[in-house]
Amino acid sequence: MDWINSLLSSKNSKSLINSDDCDPQACYDSFKEHWHQIYKIFNRVQQLPTHDDVLGVVNHLEQMATLLLYDIKRADRLHVSQSTSKCLEYLLSENILTKLFEWSTRSGRYTDAIRCEQLKIYQMLLCQTRHILLLHEPFLQPLIKLLFSCEGEVYSKEVEKLLVDLLNQLCALLMQNVEFIDLFFHDVKNVPNFVIFSLLIPFVHREDSIGMKARDALLLCMSLSKKNKKVATFIAEHSNFSIILASGLSGLYSVLPNILDDISVPDWHRFTPDDVNEIKGLLTFVTSLEFSNAVAQVAHLIIRKQLQEFLYRGFLIPVLGPALLQSGVSEQVAATAYLELIIRTVSDTGLLHSLLQFLLNIDFDGEKLLNILIQRLDSDNQQLSLVSLAMFESIIDLCCEDFMLELVFKYLQPCLHLILSQRNMLLPLDPHCQSFEKLLTLAPKCCNAEYPLEFSENSQLYILKHKQSLYGKYFAYLCDARHKIAQCQMSCMAWNNSYTGEDDSVSGWYLCVKILFILFTGFQILVVLV
Repeated sequence: MDWINSLLSSKNSKSLINSDDCDPQACYDSFKEHWHQIYKIFNRVQQLPTHDDVLGVVNHLEQMATLLLYDIKRADRLHVSQSTSKCLEYLLSENILTKLFEWSTRSGRYTDAIRCEQLKIYQMLLCQTRHILLLHEPFLQPLIKLLFSCEGEVYSKEVEKLLVDLLNQLCALLMQNVEFIDLFFHDVKNVPNFVIFSLLIPFVHREDSIGMKARDALLLCMSLSKKNKKVATFIAEHSNFSIILASGLSGLYSVLPNILDDISVPDWHRFTPDDVNEIKGLLTFVTSLEFSNAVAQVAHLIIRKQLQEFLYRGFLIPVLGPALLQSGVSEQVAATAYLELIIRTVSDTGLLHSLLQFLLNIDFDGEKLLNILIQRLDSDNQQLSLVSLAMFESIIDLCCEDFMLELVFKYLQPCLHLILSQRNMLLPLDPHCQSFEKLLTLAPKCCNAEYPLEFSENSQLYILKHKQSLYGKYFAYLCDARHKIAQCQMSCMAWNNSYTGEDDSVSGWYLCVKILFILFTGFQILVVLV
């Protein structure tokens, strides 16, 4: 079908009419004449159309689309309240779109060529008239039939692009006109089907521009689920969307390199944006992970909970867990680095809850996964220690109370959660508490809340912070730690406990912040603490 591809690729470059010279009546007469020629081809007695038949229909449809576009724009320029496009009225009154669809179902191996023309016509009409035509049965019904005919089909690349573009356009229209959602719901064997969403699902993990456009449309559907309970129920109960997301992540993770041979930097400890782009398959995995995160942020609550559950039981436990427990050191380095990247990428609180629950609660052979990861900080392999430190730094950046309790507080402050009158009934406090207080005094003065720092654009700090590497300048590194501490302070204010044994909640978060500073100021200090 090279002739069809050649025809389709060349059509956009044609200019059939000059809008300044075209007479409206001549445009209308020409539009009708092209349709009459097409209709003659439709009424021929042979069972299947020939090459010349399809070529003739495609050429006439191209002419009709151009004339129709001109006539609609002319009507818009007149600023008339009701549509005065005679070509559009003729298109609807003669039920042309329905006749075109019915003939396309009998076009045999030329179905894709005719389907392309239909998709282009609908896209053009919706672009020019927005949602108005959805109210007209001669437009809506053949559109619905065309969309349902695309389900379960294997398309050419041209059809895929046009279909996803049209679906994206429809999703944008529905976001602005939620009352039209029911028009695209139809029962199939007593099961509701939101055809727009169903057609988008197969493209969710595509790497090309078609996949990007489909994911944008799917996110619009997720936003629609918040506005319309019917959409939310369909996605959660009658689609396999969450399963496909979780299984897709598992599949994409499984093809990632088990050993990071391409990275030769001696002190490498986490993936950079360049690494993500260069390592085979990693960009696709991160893209799908970011999409899952975006879905969790905008979707209805029932969809978010379902997605969290499937990711927890379909990706984290069966795929990521065994990957972290591989016996080879090189494999452990890669898996830990992937985990650290996942922690940095995920920002939705629900997905983070599933991820942290996985790290805190899952046991492997009777030992907690978190304890296994902590033990690797003291590994004889320098790179494994570094990636493990980077992973814990990213975990600490989350400012999660449960993690800080598990990693630090329960070891450094025994019994301080009790009221003062009850402490005397116990044995003397752990002697490490005094050492702990001394450790906190090591914090530099520049990181104290009352220590002034100028952040003017002329200051050395500004130059260090914006133009030089934080790893190359210790003072700038400390200032970065202070910035993290300021962010941590806000998170600690919302914690359930102060961990001081006192009523003053301010000293509680300040103590937590100072502990975090020790963890932020350098990898060597973190190793000592662990």
